[in-house]
Formats: sequence, structure tokens, C-alpha cells
Amino acid sequence: MCSTRASAVDIPLGVASAGLAILSHLPERELEAYLARAELEESWGEAHGDGPLRARVAETRQAGYATNSGLVVEGSWGMASAVFDRSSAPALQRSSAPALRRGR
Repeated sequence: MCSTRASAVDIPLGVASAGLAILSHLPERELEAYLARAELEESWGEAHGDGPLRARVAETRQAGYATNSGLVVEGSWGMASAVFDRSSAPALQRSSAPALRRGR
């Protein structure tokens, strides 16, 4: 489990709302292992560095769903939640990312 797929582009977990929803529900050990090897900041910008990503994971865990306000496409908005399998592990995600541009 390393990425989500959107519009034929692989997007690493934690970048868009769909992957953030799944990442946020991983057991702590799996989350730490992923964060240790993920190099998101170089390809996706400083908003995807370790500190900001950890903050979004904490926010998602508290809210129960993930949001993404313009972190992938400027002016876009995404929202996602995890869907769990019978063992209570995150197996899928359900997301909505309308191409809305606020203020335009």
C-alpha cells in the first residue's frame, strides 16, 4: 500500500485526501515505517514535509475523515474517509474531489 491512483497518476499516500484517509488509520508502527521511507517534500512541496503531514494525520484521526484544500491542485478541494475490512483495517477509501475553485 504505497499510493492512490487519480487520473492515471500515482499519488503517494498522504498527498491527497484519499491516501491521507488510509494513512491516518494505519497502526502506528506501519505509519512510522511509511513516513521513514516516504520522500514527499521533494516531489510535492514543503506542505508535504514530515511536520505538516504528521499534523494532517493527527487532524484526520481526530475528525475521522481527511480534507485537502489545494495541496495537489491549487484552488481544488478534496474530502475522503477510509472504508474498513472485517479485521478493522483500512482497506479502501471513499473520496470526493470536485473541481471547485473558490473565489473565482
